[in-house]
Amino acid sequence: MSGTYSGLQKRINDIVPNAMYVHCCAHNLNLVVCDAAKSSDKAMRFFETVQFVFNFFGGSAPRWALLALGEDNSTAVRKKVLKKVCATRREARHNAVFALKERFVDVLKTLTVISLTSKKNEEIVQSKYLQKKIENIEFILLLCVWENILRSVQPVSKCLQSNDINIQNACNLLKQTIGTLENLREKLLSVTLFSTDPCRNRNLSKCT
Repeated sequence: MSGTYSGLQKRINDIVPNAMYVHCCAHNLNLVVCDAAKSSDKAMRFFETVQFVFNFFGGSAPRWALLALGEDNSTAVRKKVLKKVCATRREARHNAVFALKERFVDVLKTLTVISLTSKKNEEIVQSKYLQKKIENIEFILLLCVWENILRSVQPVSKCLQSNDINIQNACNLLKQTIGTLENLREKLLSVTLFSTDPCRNRNLSKCT
């Protein structure tokens, strides 16, 4: 849309030559976050695993129901469902990471049930593989760190996309978000505390 030769920028300049082109801040923010998620092999593998978990459960109605409702479908209460990772949408990444973090223990328990009760060899192999991947301390730490990062960006992203945006409020939120992320980076060691709850609930070693 913003192309200088045939995009929206060119069409507007044809009508109003003095019009100044300004990048969409919300779009730029989305690009920054998406690029950050591809900035290292570890980050890319992390999001691939998050998507693999979704694909495993989403690819089978019985597996999806087992995770969503538990083994006793008649009395179980429906809980937050897993979400798909979208490589080009920051909010979709956050929803996927947040959902997995919220259902982390349930996902592990369900994978254990599947590996012990399934009669399909491929399903057993996949469930054991996934369980090993997400029980890894590094994965748990990345899950907590990335959820914290993506959650920090959420308010300013919503503000930049609102119909009644206030420029001053948006600038203040951007500064606050930058400060939050810088503080998070400087205190990365303390962020590991966020990952102790999933570990403790699963009787794993602390993520420190």
